[in-house]
Amino acid sequence: MNDISLKISINTDIKKLLEDMDLYKSTGTKDIGNHSSAFKKISRSGNHIEIYQTAIQELDYEILLKDDSIFQFSPTRYAFIQNPNISVTKEDLLSTVYTPDELMNINEDDYNTLLEGITEIEIEQFKSEQNFNIHAHMIRYDIDAINHKPLQHAYSHLHIGNNDNIRIPCSKLLTPLTFVLFVLKHTYPIKQELYEKRLSTYKGDAVPKKYWDSKEEQELYII
Repeated sequence: MNDISLKISINTDIKKLLEDMDLYKSTGTKDIGNHSSAFKKISRSGNHIEIYQTAIQELDYEILLKDDSIFQFSPTRYAFIQNPNISVTKEDLLSTVYTPDELMNINEDDYNTLLEGITEIEIEQFKSEQNFNIHAHMIRYDIDAINHKPLQHAYSHLHIGNNDNIRIPCSKLLTPLTFVLFVLKHTYPIKQELYEKRLSTYKGDAVPKKYWDSKEEQELYII
């Protein structure tokens, strides 16, 4: 898949799916796969929090979700990096100032006025005081011809978590939509009917024969 077809997929199928799931926030501003040297450096040695913070600071994402998790795409790499911060709303902040009984006794107009009076600076300060989401995870898909070795380093593979030694072989060259659907199912309480509607028997082209040894079918692998 080249940059043009990847961009079309992001701006049509994937964006529509995320909008329907009420997860889409915005599209990145950089060219497809144009991720910073700072991100590439930290992704080799950093932890989840550092990797996420760098990606956000450098705008190294193709899609930003409403919970500020991100998707990255390039022709040979797709990645999902979940926001490790605890999600905070204005309602959450109010609940730390007023008791449940007090909130119930505030009329709707006054309640909305209180919400409008909370600034983004106050929200960010409150976020910084919260613990990180220990369940936040990363999922990455790679196509790697240079390091390919049968039964050792699959040409097409998934990484679950921030551990490069975990490589789950794939017998297909996964489409971006297939990857996104996989991420959504294992991360969010998705709308099942919409999810099933978008499933397809086509997951991607088969891995070229020179990169898929019959011995690999004796292992656990994806499609």
